[in-house]
Amino acid sequence: MPKNHEIVPIHLKAALTIFECAELYSIGANNMRKIATSTDAFMFTRKVGNKTIIIRKEFDKYIEKHQVLIA
Repeated sequence: MPKNHEIVPIHLKAALTIFECAELYSIGANNMRKIATSTDAFMFTRKVGNKTIIIRKEFDKYIEKHQVLIA
């Protein structure tokens, strides 16, 4: 890995981890994990090894349609 790589700010990333997504959207990490493992999650999540990645553009569409994320 090059030593001069830059860290991309969370608000500019297209794909987020559960913790990054929880921080960006002000959702608790446990609730974000519940959302990411729900039946509709296939629309905005991808698995990379053991890590769940959330596709931000697709998640934005999802939260526009669902006003209540966790009941």
